[in-house]
Amino acid sequence: MSGGIQARQCSVDDLPQLHSTWPSSAEVHDRHFAGQLAGTQTLIVAWQRGMALGSAVVRWASQDLTEVLSAYPGVVEMAHLQVRSDVRRRGVGTCLAEAAERLARRRGAHWLGLAAGVDNLEARALYECLGYRRTGIVERSEYCFMDESGTEHQAVEWNEYLIRDLDADPVPDRSRAARDADE
Repeated sequence: MSGGIQARQCSVDDLPQLHSTWPSSAEVHDRHFAGQLAGTQTLIVAWQRGMALGSAVVRWASQDLTEVLSAYPGVVEMAHLQVRSDVRRRGVGTCLAEAAERLARRRGAHWLGLAAGVDNLEARALYECLGYRRTGIVERSEYCFMDESGTEHQAVEWNEYLIRDLDADPVPDRSRAARDADE
């Protein structure tokens, strides 16, 4: 882990610190944590000196992945990887992805996948440096989100599904290339 960044599963005791060091609109952290309590996902938070730097969600089952599940049975999905804008390109995304992979392996998963915006070249470069490969499965996604001022927005994006074989050897060298591409 680079620069003392540690990523781990969020606990109920982490929530007040998460809210104070990384406020979110629409209570995003609480929704992700509620999914963790329900057992459908795990919220991972990256920390450095008590400050929340980013987060990701590992979804243990998703009915939305019909095409992906038929090609990669038992795939686990990493979603909502976010890094605070003031700490991007410092290894936070890499640290979160590595924590998600460790967690998925411990649960016996062989594949970890994620959807990356086809026009989000920085994120795609990071994931490819981390050993994720393109599947050719592209889907349209529509969703609502609230910006930092509390204004709700509609968004439409095209995402390609990327996959990482957790059983593959060797693990890619994530040092220099991944840090350079890290969001």
